[in-house]
Amino acid sequence: MGLVAVTLPTRDEILALVSIADMKTELGITNSRHDAMIGDKIVAAYQWLDGPLGWLRRAILTQEWKLTGRLLGVTTEFKLSPVQSIDRLRYRDASGTFQTVDPALYTIDDDGVFPTLRLQSGTSFSLSAFYSDSCEITGTFGFGDAADVRLQAEGIRRAVMVLAAEYFYHRAASDDGEGKAQKKAMYGVEHAAGRWRVANDH
Repeated sequence: MGLVAVTLPTRDEILALVSIADMKTELGITNSRHDAMIGDKIVAAYQWLDGPLGWLRRAILTQEWKLTGRLLGVTTEFKLSPVQSIDRLRYRDASGTFQTVDPALYTIDDDGVFPTLRLQSGTSFSLSAFYSDSCEITGTFGFGDAADVRLQAEGIRRAVMVLAAEYFYHRAASDDGEGKAQKKAMYGVEHAAGRWRVANDH
């Protein structure tokens, strides 16, 4: 089963977590000449850290994802956390029509790494495996809004700032300048946010 983004944090939501003013203070900049560029670097840094393919392998700000596949097992693991809610589970019946499953028929186990949807004992569906999206689970993930992230995971916010600063400092570098900036900044990123990272072996 594969994860597909439904809604992702907007630029404005990301800049509420780390503002241009925050970064200008960090960088010691007092004029507004580079404001747009600084905003771009904040967003790029956030996106490098965020989501199932990001360095953290976690959702930072609130976002919605959909897990789709041909079959639905007794347990289904989301490769993303933290989970706020599972909003809908549905499947295609023999006619190809989506049917929504009663939330009373499943629970969510959240061990702090990846959440798992677990069907109640004896639950079964007459689904069609003909379609690549025969099963569909939609959920909301992330620590919450900018204030929630600051309260629960301030180190992640700090990691965004560390990486954004390196992107800014290397803005005139070669095409792979951002890659070099990431390598140089990784000590600071790991120190600030390493405790929230999900290891690749999970």
